Amino acid sequence: MTRTPGPSFGIMTAPMQVGYHDILRVWREADAIPEIGHAWLFDHLMPIAGDPDGPVHEGWTLLSALAAQTRRLRLGLLVTSNRFRPPALLAKIAATADIVSGGRLDFGIGAGSRPGHPLARREYEALPVDYDQPGLTRDSIGAALDAGFRHIILSLGSPYPAGAAQWVADELVAKAS
Repeated sequence: MTRTPGPSFGIMTAPMQVGYHDILRVWREADAIPEIGHAWLFDHLMPIAGDPDGPVHEGWTLLSALAAQTRRLRLGLLVTSNRFRPPALLAKIAATADIVSGGRLDFGIGAGSRPGHPLARREYEALPVDYDQPGLTRDSIGAALDAGFRHIILSLGSPYPAGAAQWVADELVAKAS
């Protein structure tokens, strides 16, 4: 009898309107929590929410920096735009990030939406996290699992509260599994 593996859970931290050390803190914490298996950034060159003149970090550069500071998490961008970088340059950037991460890179490419997501087989679903109403997020997780999604990415809103990754594991992952 073949056993279907349980769902995997990850986090996404938008690299905008937040400092590098805040993102690093969340990723390092998540790296130490077995229930969180993957972590993601996005690939936008300007903020897509909040102050349009606010800070935004370039996704691949930040991903490599975070890869060097973590050991276990699979990691990637949701999703790399194929319009920002020539293909040979993007291939070299991704190969370098994969080397820095020790082979933990999940690569997705597209025009900037879910169709280019890594393993675009409708297995991944990204869901916003509501810190104030975790029940709403748990309901969304349940609906995604019922719809057949096997990899749930929990999109954390900034600012990231202290212990955000552990809260995700305790309040969302443990109660949704």
